[in-house]
Amino acid sequence: MTFTYRCFTPESGELEGEFASWEEVWAMPTVTSCEPFKHGSVVTPEQEAAIDLALPAYAGDREEALVGLHAQCAITDNGYLSIDPLSGNQIYEVEGMLALCPDRPGADTLAAALPTH
Repeated sequence: MTFTYRCFTPESGELEGEFASWEEVWAMPTVTSCEPFKHGSVVTPEQEAAIDLALPAYAGDREEALVGLHAQCAITDNGYLSIDPLSGNQIYEVEGMLALCPDRPGADTLAAALPTH
């Protein structure tokens, strides 16, 4: 399953643009929120693994987890970069994000904020 993204700016909340990939969104530092749109119906093994990690943060809703993780992967400053340590559902969501988009900007900071098991 693939996604495209409609993303918005922080000041005005106006549409910044429509993007075909995370990398395109990551190149736009003014983006603060994105709405993902699904294309296709087959969930990849990578997406399944990320959903499994994040599922507690999404009250067991696999569809919500898939869409939510794609939205979180698209934006570079989702608030988690300034939280250390992460707790509760934040841990599950960040673990899912790092599984789904390990190359996202700030991945090292997010990984360091996870509690050690």
